[in-house]
Amino acid sequence: AAGTASGWIVVFQDLSQWRLLQEELRLKDRMAAVGELAAGLAHEIGNPLAAISGSVQLLSGALPADDKQRRLLDIIVKESQRLDRTIKGFLRFARPKERAVSRFDVAALLAENMALLRHSEEATGRHRFEVDLDPPSVALVGDSDQVSQIFWNLARNALRAMPDGGTLALTGRVVADVYRLEVRDTGRGMTEEQRAKLFQPFHSHFGGGTGIGMAIVYRIVQEHGGRLAIDSRPAHGTTILVELPLAPVAAPAAAVGV
Repeated sequence: AAGTASGWIVVFQDLSQWRLLQEELRLKDRMAAVGELAAGLAHEIGNPLAAISGSVQLLSGALPADDKQRRLLDIIVKESQRLDRTIKGFLRFARPKERAVSRFDVAALLAENMALLRHSEEATGRHRFEVDLDPPSVALVGDSDQVSQIFWNLARNALRAMPDGGTLALTGRVVADVYRLEVRDTGRGMTEEQRAKLFQPFHSHFGGGTGIGMAIVYRIVQEHGGRLAIDSRPAHGTTILVELPLAPVAAPAAAVGV
């Protein structure tokens, strides 16, 4: 009959990207708020801590080297210095320095940092390292020191996840208009809850950590116009993917007629 519906139109819409964007915006808001809080706390704690540490060092210096009280004071000094390093880490996250932007070779930078990592204190004879950077020379525009910081924070986390040894693999590829960097380990992996909190400040999965390193990685990648992704399961290792925009191709110089 006229005016009677004879069928249905069903529209499917993938909301996964929208939800991912919403979560990313919420994470940015949380990190901004926590960053301001960290800056305030760092200043409030830093000044009295410096006074305490200085006073304890004076007291310690006035006692014989084998005195039991001096050994206790030395422990206080050591722990004060550790707390000072933590506070400075908070400040680096809350108030990052201005970027020194330049054109640099990211593949060469990563190869150099990987060579340094092999001979660092964190690496042991039980760790294996694999490097696959192809092509071996790729230009980016950004802060090379900050990109190095991305590598070191990811690599150190990978080694901490493999206290009994394992393989750390570094892969670099050009994909369309981005440089895709992957850091993969064969360590203990992460639960879904741990993955969700990985880049939030002050959530360390390792004993003695400040939880600042991965938050700094997130901030640097965002400031460079890049993106992050995580693939991890308990007992199956972790792969962290970082994509950074390639440097624009320089236009050829125009020929000058005679």
